[in-house]
Amino acid sequence: MHATVSQTARLHFEIIDIRAAEGSGFQARWQQLSERACVPNPFWDPAIFLPAIQYLGHDRICLATVSRSDGALVGFAPFEIKRYLGFGPKVVRLWTHPYLPLGSPLIDPDSGRALGELLSGLMAATGLPVLATFIKRFERLSADMPAITVERLAQNERAALKSTLTGAQYRHAQLSKKRRQGLDRRFRRLAGVTAALGPLEIKLCRDKALIPSRFEAFLDLENRSWKGAKQTAILSRANDAAFARQIAVNLAERNACMIATLTAGDTVLAALALFESGGEVFSWKTAYDEGYREYSPGTQLLARFADPLMGKATGFILDSCAAPGNELANTLWGERETVATILFSATGERLSPALIRLQFGFYERLRATAKRLLRHR
Repeated sequence: MHATVSQTARLHFEIIDIRAAEGSGFQARWQQLSERACVPNPFWDPAIFLPAIQYLGHDRICLATVSRSDGALVGFAPFEIKRYLGFGPKVVRLWTHPYLPLGSPLIDPDSGRALGELLSGLMAATGLPVLATFIKRFERLSADMPAITVERLAQNERAALKSTLTGAQYRHAQLSKKRRQGLDRRFRRLAGVTAALGPLEIKLCRDKALIPSRFEAFLDLENRSWKGAKQTAILSRANDAAFARQIAVNLAERNACMIATLTAGDTVLAALALFESGGEVFSWKTAYDEGYREYSPGTQLLARFADPLMGKATGFILDSCAAPGNELANTLWGERETVATILFSATGERLSPALIRLQFGFYERLRATAKRLLRHR
């Protein structure tokens, strides 16, 4: 698919093929936008997105872009055209993936109209409404779009950490005394049972030379867990493993990947992969040694890994990227990121949005039922 729709004298909209995005000229403009986007989304950075397309195989994805007359990229979003449940009206869906869970477009902070141009351009080029999952910070950008009807279909909250406190101060404020004491008691017991291996330490690695080996430790832990037994670990599929290793290397080159570990000597008891973008940190995947389950090594790491990053006047922001009902994330981190699924349609259009609304509601109920059944298998 390839289309250009001029919107104003200063901005123009274009749909480009992914192969065209692999050129160095476009990648440079894309990278610049990703680094300064008003709402960061590391998963649509070329360092992650291009390996996802290469290894995870999504041939139907196209890229919607908005550029200024000087060539600077000011809006970017991958999308696909789909039908929920395989029938009913088509809709343009801004793309996400289980490994790339955030669907926020990359929008230049100095181009307030770029989001409107992106959405109206998509609707004009495809003749279809647009369905997207945005975080609440996008609401101010979507408020001034008179030709577009904005309808919220669903909303939930996921855990986040946003604080200027030190790590110890934050735990004291966030966790009950009983929970803090229990966490500290299990940490001491874990230190005792692993004393022969070496001292218990939490390390935060940002050294690009060490990231590959630390990332392999994370992959190994995950593969030895229940995820490996159920063939859902990253190493269970060769393409998934190649994708994960490539993004770790790509981000490490830009100092945008961190691996947090809980170790006893040289033995890794828990590991957490994190990405950085726009001054914020995003939690991607975590794993722990199930042989030490009773001491909660994964929880110990999640509760303490950010201590070296906290306590600064500029504050620390962590997006858990967790499911809304994730009990552990909701307990450890007290702030919330509001996420809404929004349907954008041309003002005055009624039939297609109404059908999509009904179909989306049915799809969400069906998915929730399937999740409940899987949990109780």
